[in-house]
Amino acid sequence: MSATSNAPQATSSDSTSPNAGTAHNSQNMSIKTFAASLSTAAVIFGVQMILFLIFSGHLQIHSSSEDRIVHPTQRQSLWKKIYYYKTAFVPKRKRISRPTSTIDSFKNVFTISDRELIRVAGVDGFLFLQYLQLLLKIFIPMAIVILPILLPLNRLGDVPDVSGLDSFSWPNVGIPAKVHRLWAHLALAVCVVIWVCYNFYLALRKFVRLRQSILTMPEHRIRASATTILVQSIPRKWLTLAALDALYDVFPGGIKEIWINRDYDELQDKVNKRTKIARALETAETKLIMECNKKHKEMEGKKAKDEGRKKSRKETKADEAAQNHVIQQDVTEQGTASGNPHQIEQALQEVLNEPESASSSSSSSRSSSRDRKPGRFINQGFQAMGEGFRDVGQGVGKIGSKMVGGFKGAFGGKGDRSHGLPQVDGADDRPLSSDLDERGPSTDTYSPLYDQTKEKYEEETVSEPHSPQSIEKPRSSDQKKDHLKAFKNSPINPLRQVSDFASPQPFRKEGEEFPLDIAQQEPTKYDLTGLYKEELMEDHKDALWRMYIKPKDRDTMRLSLFPNTSWWPALPLVGKKVDTIYHCRKELARLNYEIAEDQAHPERFPLMNSAFIQFNHQVAAHMACQSLSHHIPRQMAPRTVEVNPQYVIWDNLTMKWWMRYVRSFWVVVAIVGLIICWGIPVSFTGALSQIRKLTDDVHWLAWLNDLPLWLISFIQGVLPPAVLALLFAVLPFLLRFLAEMTGTTTAGERELLVQNFYFAFVFIQLFLVVSISTGITATIKELVNNPISIPQTLAENLPKSANYFYSYMILQALTISSGTLLQIGAVVLLLVSRFIDTTPREKVSRVLSRPGINWGNMIPVYTNLGAIGLIYSVVSPLIMVMMLITFSLFWFTYRYQMIYVSYAKAETNGLIFPKAINQLFTGLYFLELCLVGLFFLQQNEDGKLACFPHAIIMLITIGFTVLFQILINRAFGPLFKYLPITFEDEAVERDEEFQRAQNSRWLPKEDDEHRSLNSEIEAQERAEKRESQMLKEQDRRVSRAYQTGDSYEMKKLDNDPSTDRLAISESPERSRKNWADKSRSRSRSHSHHNKHHKKPRDINPINTLTKALKSGLDDVQKPIHDIEAQVMPTGNLFDDIDDTLEDIEPEARQKLIKRSFQHPATRVIQPVIWIPHDQLGIANDEIQHTSRFSEKIWISSVNARLDASGVVMFKGLPPDRDPFEHMEV
Repeated sequence: MSATSNAPQATSSDSTSPNAGTAHNSQNMSIKTFAASLSTAAVIFGVQMILFLIFSGHLQIHSSSEDRIVHPTQRQSLWKKIYYYKTAFVPKRKRISRPTSTIDSFKNVFTISDRELIRVAGVDGFLFLQYLQLLLKIFIPMAIVILPILLPLNRLGDVPDVSGLDSFSWPNVGIPAKVHRLWAHLALAVCVVIWVCYNFYLALRKFVRLRQSILTMPEHRIRASATTILVQSIPRKWLTLAALDALYDVFPGGIKEIWINRDYDELQDKVNKRTKIARALETAETKLIMECNKKHKEMEGKKAKDEGRKKSRKETKADEAAQNHVIQQDVTEQGTASGNPHQIEQALQEVLNEPESASSSSSSSRSSSRDRKPGRFINQGFQAMGEGFRDVGQGVGKIGSKMVGGFKGAFGGKGDRSHGLPQVDGADDRPLSSDLDERGPSTDTYSPLYDQTKEKYEEETVSEPHSPQSIEKPRSSDQKKDHLKAFKNSPINPLRQVSDFASPQPFRKEGEEFPLDIAQQEPTKYDLTGLYKEELMEDHKDALWRMYIKPKDRDTMRLSLFPNTSWWPALPLVGKKVDTIYHCRKELARLNYEIAEDQAHPERFPLMNSAFIQFNHQVAAHMACQSLSHHIPRQMAPRTVEVNPQYVIWDNLTMKWWMRYVRSFWVVVAIVGLIICWGIPVSFTGALSQIRKLTDDVHWLAWLNDLPLWLISFIQGVLPPAVLALLFAVLPFLLRFLAEMTGTTTAGERELLVQNFYFAFVFIQLFLVVSISTGITATIKELVNNPISIPQTLAENLPKSANYFYSYMILQALTISSGTLLQIGAVVLLLVSRFIDTTPREKVSRVLSRPGINWGNMIPVYTNLGAIGLIYSVVSPLIMVMMLITFSLFWFTYRYQMIYVSYAKAETNGLIFPKAINQLFTGLYFLELCLVGLFFLQQNEDGKLACFPHAIIMLITIGFTVLFQILINRAFGPLFKYLPITFEDEAVERDEEFQRAQNSRWLPKEDDEHRSLNSEIEAQERAEKRESQMLKEQDRRVSRAYQTGDSYEMKKLDNDPSTDRLAISESPERSRKNWADKSRSRSRSHSHHNKHHKKPRDINPINTLTKALKSGLDDVQKPIHDIEAQVMPTGNLFDDIDDTLEDIEPEARQKLIKRSFQHPATRVIQPVIWIPHDQLGIANDEIQHTSRFSEKIWISSVNARLDASGVVMFKGLPPDRDPFEHMEV
């Protein structure tokens, strides 16, 4: 739940709104009124907690025996999915044991170790909990110190017109007679600022060490995301494998892979359309099967009635229960399939077990083997559409022939990049490690662009027969010149691009030319001859379904008026009406063929200006991102490290740098406009709650008074909160869409941008607007005319609004915390899912779907609450009591959810944490500005300024706070994203011991298990401090030795090394080779994991266990394991499906990585039409008709069937499920 959804009264942004400055209505709130609000929130909390305990199984309420007979396990499994998702619905490595009781589950919240929490919750989830813990760490000492001082100081002495909770706040002390007491408020305010800034420093310091520890763990370093960067805005002449390889190969360890991206938007549109058609066909076929079985039962019932043997309802249900029992005990697969082009299980085994010599290379293979001739890139991953997935079944070499951006010919030997050309701006050398022998032009690269200077020295160009674009010959001197192009290239052209000037040239083969023009691709023509049989488009008269229903009873659909356009949808009652099954069969066969052809010919698609580059060393990737790659501003930038291909926003990879700036500008304008104009729809909802007043003000709405009384009551009571809730539900999607429009390339970057937008929105709408009496529009106008009035405006309005936030905080704490545990939305969806889920795929998707969290619109809500607490900590100290209650409940609630339920929809690797801390500075600034205004407003009994020194001190404090934030971000900023090279030595050692650590991870180690990760980091810091002190002591001894004329080295030789603790230079650990030395000692093109295979392997029980684990990976690699003997799949769908790379051999791991960085449209698996098997044989008959119509349609009834009641049930995963869907690479 979001905090915004529970405070609709606090969202106006205009002075005309009845809610503008609504917090002022709570001024002088009595304790009884606050107690009433508290009791209401407590009742809601209690009801939701009781429902949570009931639904989660802590308080057992058994269903009727009738329900248990009909659905013995399905209901139990789905309830378990809501409240204990991570105990059964994730791979074994990510599971946590289910608690046996309420006490056990709540106890685990407090006793779970940091490492275990990171394993099940992820880095972002763990740091979100650390953020809530940080807020508690800030407010608990503040409450202990401030409350005993300020509460009696504020309460002592009554003030006219001040009562209730205000008597404990600033209004009761901010009078001339008590101004001398304000020195205490000043001192405590300065202490609050110092304390908060100190905690921010400690938190960021701990975050940096924690993130560095996590990023250097072997489990993370084996992922491709740890060593892969995304480079954008690459100039066209550098958009070749040779150029990128030579440019980035200077970093330690060299390059492992290069993927240059293509623009597959057109192909992706086809894939999306095919998916839509396939789902429509699947639904229509399932409805046909269910309708035929329903008619069959009706016919049987009518026949029994005519024969006088009609059964009672109870007898019918008993028969159905018996039949269902027989169906569940049947271990044989009754379903059939046709047109399967993949054979996923067999192909997957062959891909992962194929020797490295047969491995294909994506775009640039950095293998040490010079004899291997790379094939083409993986085109569609595990779907070589057209030939089908059987190509993969023939081995990886066969996949290689379908790989995107692979090698089509011999590139030849690597020559001098400036051969035959005058030297231009660059050195005449190249990195020795960028060996491109045996390489050919990639289908994922442009042919090198034409160089005008080459025309003088070369008479003809070299044409590669397999290049994506043929290279044109230079024009002769007597050819007609293009005058427009001549002017464009002329020095007098004021719009001449900077890149046209002399600059360093990318590496290219001797004799290669840049083409004068890139030929425009003609529209692709597809040969559809023999794709399907027109005469078999409609089912013949002997089709089984004709025995039960008529053709007019089948599903129909309307075609779009513009069938060749994707933007115009099909509308009801408009367009041609066709049979859904017949039309979708034809369209699906056509799209399957066209997509297969496109995937087999990637050169048809234009290149993007971006590329993924994978290095052999993690530190090389971080160095590449921090280095200047190009000599022209904004070229080859931005560069992003830690790129997970699952979270890449592919549509934005082709965006130019200037387009990002333009879009970002307009998005910011849109966000500002949205914040300012948000009061318009909110005011409309407020007007709906008072129809009588609305009709009096707007006469043409007088007809509303004639509506029935119940309808008027509905409009006034239900519609306003419903509309407001809808607005706040749409807001995160709108902000996320705007963030994506700026050109963000990963989902993590998008969430970080949404975090900025959403915090600005909630802080202004849920704090400033309700605190300022005039509304945001009038306030902006006043501040523009008089900017220095900001402190005065805050001082006049904020103290009056404190009581409102008392109720607001306690309501948020009690309702959101219990509502988050209850998950009423998921419960309601579960209850209606049996009516909205029809097909087997829809039902299994209900189980496979993961409950996700969007950090961008979640963390700002709690940052806003923390900022409010800081602002009122001195002005109204009772707010800290609410803060302790609020964040304690939130900490417990979300810790429970992170352990058992929630997942992050997009990971940022912890970057949400420093951004949230920087946003918390907003609370400090508003606290300081408010106090500045309050101090300037205070007068003594003579009418003069009484607190001028106080205000000056607070102004100085503001300056120091700004300086502190700038310095702390400048100091920690680079460490937020990048790793220092000092960690590489230790990280390499951990990599070498990783296999043994894997085996010992499953052994019970109580000390390590329950040891806090933060305590480990602190222990490491203490060790480093001791080592630093030892080194300083050594320096002092050396200095003294020089002063006395004695040789420290000779003394050290005379001493016994075993007794001299300072002789650290003699330590074997210090004399070992570091990671850079190891890189130089071998071929720089080696893969990082190759060096581990050269080590001699000891024969011991641990290694034996390791081999046994690896030999058992067949079950892990299978996308669908044999679960036919099980009653229902809820307990074992995920048993043998893993989403980590840790237990996969390095060679097989790299093959999966190559596939993951291909565009999703090139590796999507052809969808299966998954229908349920039935006893009448309707499904088998439909499969036969479909297979006769076209061989390009995959249809199957495996693992799905109808039960005796005609309800769809499933016993396994969909046949077309991608086995690497959730693989973390």
